[in-house]
Amino acid sequence: MKRFARAGFVAAVLLAGPSITTAGTPNIYHSITVTMASAYFVSQDDCLSTEVWISATDGQWASQGGGVTTGGDLAVSVRVVDTCAVAGSAIGPMAGGGGEGVLLYDGFGRIAVPLGWSPRIASAWTEGSVELTDQLAGGTSRAWVSVTWSGGPLTHETTPNNHGQCAAGECLPWMRDFEVLVNTHDNNLYRDATATIELTIDGAPVAFDPSSAAVIEQVKSACMEIPTGTFSGDTDYCF
Repeated sequence: MKRFARAGFVAAVLLAGPSITTAGTPNIYHSITVTMASAYFVSQDDCLSTEVWISATDGQWASQGGGVTTGGDLAVSVRVVDTCAVAGSAIGPMAGGGGEGVLLYDGFGRIAVPLGWSPRIASAWTEGSVELTDQLAGGTSRAWVSVTWSGGPLTHETTPNNHGQCAAGECLPWMRDFEVLVNTHDNNLYRDATATIELTIDGAPVAFDPSSAAVIEQVKSACMEIPTGTFSGDTDYCF
């Protein structure tokens, strides 16, 4: 928690450059850190194809005058397709491509379990017991899932941006009467990853090979709105 509080403070200092020294006190400040991991698995057993999509998040966000709020979740989607049957239309796998068959089961569920992750998102992990609701028949199943991600090479991007905000939107170059100066800064990390999964549905294990259709990413974003003296309120630019 202290790490993100310090990150927000440092972002505020870096954003407060010479261009805003004559402006008013920032009336809005938001900082957001969200770490996300996703993975797609597919297993073929004779005519039955089982597809699993995992999405997990961990987030921290704060606004001016408030504390840090944390949250996260784990979403699980499971589809079973009879690839030997002839359907009236093609069924596309959840991770792209194409195929034919009859959709037998389409379960989805979500629980409030934050994603775990290591520094620089070198790895990530999640596990939990999720109730899946079949979108076809309406019944429920109980899935237990455990997923680990091992990250590949790191991509690091930073995108600072300063501009004036006018009543009708972003100010044109010749406009000088800025109502609000908006400063934003994104600091993003991304890794392609290899994911492994352990899955049981209603107590029955379903085996999958490790998947390279997986990613880990982290978005750190800070935004300040600084009034120039002619504006009060929220431009809704940051949120």
